[in-house]
Amino acid sequence: MFSDQESLWLATRRVKFENIVRRETFIPIKCCPEVTKLLQWYLLVVRPAEAELVYFLWGPAEYHVYKEYLWMKAGSALTQEMMYKTMNQFSTKYFGCSFGSQQYRQLCVEIGRVFIGSEHKKDMEELDVLSTQAGHSVDMERFRYASEVGNHRNMPSDLLLRYGRISEAWWEVTGFKPNTAPMLPLRTRQNLRRAAQLAFEGTGPGPIPGPNFDIQAIIGL
Repeated sequence: MFSDQESLWLATRRVKFENIVRRETFIPIKCCPEVTKLLQWYLLVVRPAEAELVYFLWGPAEYHVYKEYLWMKAGSALTQEMMYKTMNQFSTKYFGCSFGSQQYRQLCVEIGRVFIGSEHKKDMEELDVLSTQAGHSVDMERFRYASEVGNHRNMPSDLLLRYGRISEAWWEVTGFKPNTAPMLPLRTRQNLRRAAQLAFEGTGPGPIPGPNFDIQAIIGL
């Protein structure tokens, strides 16, 4: 976890086994304001009191582990198996079906395709022209050039901004972006823009049809 420009981020570092080189990946997610506020209260008010209680109950060794790791249970850091079990229990309770991390990843990929889609991909690809103009690849720029004080080597300031934009798009998908209505599916947004453009040009078929699903019902779920 780290803070950047008053924003709270959760970062996952893991080794990808989906390619030959098995390279390490650094995956940051910008927390929405509601989650940021909850984590700040927990880490600044509740967590210190918990840490002192752990010190008196289990001793200094467990206390230092509690100060180092975010996800703890009964004085010990949560293992992968415990996380997977918790995820299955959570999904069963709130969604009525049990799924693990692999199924969750499939769901996230499909939701990203339907709601965020190619528009944000195109915006990000256009930013890579800056590296091309300098005569090197994006990866080469991140690893060899202009190391920034206070930034992880794999996460320069421009890439952090791009992850922030995608994170905020996910806030909009889930309805957590402040003062913003939940995001409509990409195809619906494209149809609405096309119909609005035709109406503006005077060649449209008439009133713009609304979405064929109930947004408020989705929010209620």
